[in-house]
Amino acid sequence: MGEDWTYDLINYGFYMDYVAGYSKLFAGVSSSPRSYMELVSVSKAEGFEDTALISMEGKQGSVFLPKTILGISKATQKKELAADFLNMFLEKENQCSLSGYPVNRAAFDEAFLPEEESGENGEYGRTGVIDEEGREIWLKIYLPTQEETDVLLGWMESAAVPYTEDAVLEECVIEEGASYLLEERGMEETLDAIERRIGIYLAE
Repeated sequence: MGEDWTYDLINYGFYMDYVAGYSKLFAGVSSSPRSYMELVSVSKAEGFEDTALISMEGKQGSVFLPKTILGISKATQKKELAADFLNMFLEKENQCSLSGYPVNRAAFDEAFLPEEESGENGEYGRTGVIDEEGREIWLKIYLPTQEETDVLLGWMESAAVPYTEDAVLEECVIEEGASYLLEERGMEETLDAIERRIGIYLAE
């Protein structure tokens, strides 16, 4: 059995806010095989059987957040050496030792192999939070089924648009979006506000 993890919900907001009943929706980034195990486990919890885990598509296609960006300079005089380095980086052994999702298929498959025996009913571990009232909320973690792993693999294979973080753009969307979520403004008004702020930022 994997070990238990406990977080203070007051200072650590994540998908467990949804499990704890503080939100009806969770939107975020799955950054590792472990995080995917946790996300697919939500729908296996009592009362959350109707939960759906979906990939969010952007206007330009499937977006992914690159953990590491590597490339070969067009001006390099040592292209073969650079290519050898990239090939070495992408080998299974190196991919297995990195954080994030492996892009080597053999390393990807190995990432979902259990390091320890599963417990009763296939339980692999637990994640828990403590809310401001001292209430403990636990989520049993299960290894993904082959079907669930295939879904993730499909998302990764179709991902075509890398997202480069921009704190200004993100802050704009979060701040203006909060007004919509708090029902202070309608959708169209909120989108117009975001478009105006982004337009000013890009024109600077």
